[in-house]
Amino acid sequence: MNSFELLIIEPDVSQQGVLKSYLEDLGIFKIEILTHSDDLTKLLDIFTPDLLLANYRANVDTTIKELILQHSKLKNLPCIVYTSEFQKSVLNDIVDLVLVDFLPFPMKKIELEKALLLGKKQCEVNRNSSIKFNDYIFVRMGKDIKKLKISDILYVVVDGKYIELHTSERRFFVRSTLTALLERLPSSFIKTHKAYAVNLEYLDTINMEDSTVKIGNETLPLSRNLKKEILDLFYVA
Repeated sequence: MNSFELLIIEPDVSQQGVLKSYLEDLGIFKIEILTHSDDLTKLLDIFTPDLLLANYRANVDTTIKELILQHSKLKNLPCIVYTSEFQKSVLNDIVDLVLVDFLPFPMKKIELEKALLLGKKQCEVNRNSSIKFNDYIFVRMGKDIKKLKISDILYVVVDGKYIELHTSERRFFVRSTLTALLERLPSSFIKTHKAYAVNLEYLDTINMEDSTVKIGNETLPLSRNLKKEILDLFYVA
């Protein structure tokens, strides 16, 4: 839990006190509080936040959007923005940020807690989606954990709460959804059916009449919608 790092940008020390009192019981973030936005560059050299909690007025002359646009390390950072100017014009100004929540100030403690939990969830999603499988993965095989080359996987198929990874020699089981697994596999793996995805390196033929694909001796289903997508991508008339 404490591995999530929260940057707070709040120029008013008394408002910092309100936020600190709200955050004391949560304990889910390592926190840095910035009072003077001029110090942001120096701070970002030693601190890499996962989430930003900021007053819309980062200082007298600068909004948080303007400040984010000045610092590339903040541009893709999920953020919670709060303001005493809780109105549509402010929301319209910040809506194209990676906005987790927009809160009035002062806010209720439950409102901030809700926003931070949503932000933490977004951090987890970002971290998981950024971890891509490259050359190999580790999978359970009996009591052992086996190193499996991605290039050896012919196709994958949903089996209840598990995914079967098929190689030419055997199959392995991992607990995942097909969508989540494909997000982490290389682009050579494409979905051919709601329960199947194939490694294009091994796809031999597409049978248009039967709506199937052939991988070695295996014949796998091909859904109508996905058939069109695959042909649009790869078919040369």
